[in-house]
Amino acid sequence: MAWETEEVYNNSYVNIWLNNDFYNSLESRVQDNILDSTFNIGIHADVDEITTVKKVGLLDMGLFPKLGGINSYINNNNNYWLGNRMNSSNIMIFNMEPKGIVSTTTSGVRPIIKIKDLTIAQGDSSATSNYITKE
Repeated sequence: MAWETEEVYNNSYVNIWLNNDFYNSLESRVQDNILDSTFNIGIHADVDEITTVKKVGLLDMGLFPKLGGINSYINNNNNYWLGNRMNSSNIMIFNMEPKGIVSTTTSGVRPIIKIKDLTIAQGDSSATSNYITKE
């Protein structure tokens, strides 16, 4: 079920898992490099409808193409939820399937984080060449 307000999202199992369970499973050196980000959790076509600021969130329909879409490292041929519902009356959230097809089937969660500025040593963010950073 999708969330209709920021409060509903904050109390959702998805948010609790992302920002407690997942986040707390990371080493402190990784946590120290994660920045707060604004995530679109409302209708995919209205980014300002509902947003939330968190350390960890879900990919939204606007970010997917910016990351390279189906040719990006983000596409690992697994289904995962996006942080947007289809419209104001639809309780299903978007699902990104392999090859970039959007549906409303049930799938996994893919945490998205924003990290502090790092120097990229290698890679181009494609599915075959992930970024490698300098220590």
